[in-house]
Amino acid sequence: MRRDHAVRCQDEYNCRNGEVAVIAGIVDAFTLPDVIAIAALGVIALGAMGVGAIAAVTAWRIVRPDRDSRPKAWVPRLEPWDVEPVTFCAPDGPDLRGWLLPPSIEGAPIVVCLHGFGMNRHEFEDVVPWLRAAGYGCLLFDFRGHGESGGTFTTVAASGEIEDARAAVRLVRDRFGPDVPLATYGISMGGAIAILVAGTDPGIRAVVTDSAFATLGRVLDHAFSAWMHLPPWLFRGPVSQFARLYTGIRVADVRPVDMAHSIAPRPFLLIHGTDDRFVDPSDANLIAAGYGPGVITWRPPGDHVSARTANPGEYRERVLGFLAGVFASEERAA
Repeated sequence: MRRDHAVRCQDEYNCRNGEVAVIAGIVDAFTLPDVIAIAALGVIALGAMGVGAIAAVTAWRIVRPDRDSRPKAWVPRLEPWDVEPVTFCAPDGPDLRGWLLPPSIEGAPIVVCLHGFGMNRHEFEDVVPWLRAAGYGCLLFDFRGHGESGGTFTTVAASGEIEDARAAVRLVRDRFGPDVPLATYGISMGGAIAILVAGTDPGIRAVVTDSAFATLGRVLDHAFSAWMHLPPWLFRGPVSQFARLYTGIRVADVRPVDMAHSIAPRPFLLIHGTDDRFVDPSDANLIAAGYGPGVITWRPPGDHVSARTANPGEYRERVLGFLAGVFASEERAA
């Protein structure tokens, strides 16, 4: 018994010594540069996980905006009896909820109002009264994934919202005739969609945009640089990949600037504040250059979509003056 115990002890001792020797050999095999390299790889791995997490959350917030947002200075301006509730849908999309306000004069133009990202039809409540007072009809609606409309995600001016806007135009033509005079009026994301839709629909007679972006990629870059103080080059790819995973869209494909030339020579009023913190103010220059000679620009000082609250009188007169010039000239030509 004692001899067996002694043998077992010796075996355990030899085993431990062997383990120690192996560990010592492994340690000896690593030089200081090896240790530094391993540590660096660990830091890189953690950094990559951090970038991925930020990108995943950012993309999720982009494609799942708040449905009930209102402009800061928003107050209800339209009563239920002022509007006709409408429901329609794009061929590939969910039900869209909106309000139709027929023109006060038969045959007068209709303005299709396209709201911004994270907003809804209420964004135009301060605009509709003076459009209506000037005789125009209006259609306001919530894009998919916004307001009361169906849909889980927004594609931020990609195929989904383009089809929503086209469905809105079809609704107006079905109601008022195929030759009804039409204008698109878009704010921020809605401005980008107004360009994309009008560029492929020659029946839209005029376009008004306020704070539209040139490309979705530039919006992301500007957000990371100006707001999050993070390098855009590091996050552009991961955010784009997560956005594609969630919705199927390619951020790089959303380029309203490439369609601006297709609007010409139809009239185009481009409004963009020179101090915009959300969309790079130089996007307005890119869109204007894409359109070419003849674009009408107003570049007031101010932040994103702030001109109509900072200078409401001038804003109203510029938009109404533009629309009146467009449709009055058409009447004279007819």
